[in-house]
Amino acid sequence: MHGVRFGEVFMSIKKRYLSLLTLALLVAAGYFLSTQITGAPETRVPEYSDPARPVKTRIGSHFVIVLDSNPTTGYGWQLGESFDKTMFEVTEIRYEPSNGKRLAGAGGKPTWMFRALRAGNAVIDFEYLRPWEKDIPPVKKVRFAVTVR
Repeated sequence: MHGVRFGEVFMSIKKRYLSLLTLALLVAAGYFLSTQITGAPETRVPEYSDPARPVKTRIGSHFVIVLDSNPTTGYGWQLGESFDKTMFEVTEIRYEPSNGKRLAGAGGKPTWMFRALRAGNAVIDFEYLRPWEKDIPPVKKVRFAVTVR
C-alpha cells in the first residue's frame, strides 16, 4: 500500500512540476515573440524642451528635443548651420498637434529625435523662421547644450 501511495504522490508532484514548467516556457516564448515583432521591449527616450536643461546621453543612445511651433504661420524650426553631423544623427522628425487634431491656426510641437554618434560636448541650435524668406533673420533661436559619454 505504501508503494501505491508514494507513486500517486510522485505522479502528482511530477504533473505540477510539468505544468509550472510549461507555463514558464509559454511566458518566455510570448516575451521572445513580442520583442521580435516590436523590435525590443519599450524603453523611454529622454525628452528635452527647456534649453536651460543640459542634455546628457551616451554614444548610440537616442534623445528627443521638443519645441513649440505654429506651422500655419509659415514659421518652422530648422537646425542651425553649426549642427555637427559627425556627433549626431537626426533619426526622426515628427509633428504633434497640441490638441491632437490639425486645426487651422492651432499650434503644436515638432519633435526631433537624435542619436549620439560619438563622445564629446556640443550644441544643437534651432532657428524659427520661414524657409522661403532668405535674407530675413530667424524670429527665435534656441540652443541645447549636449554632453555625450
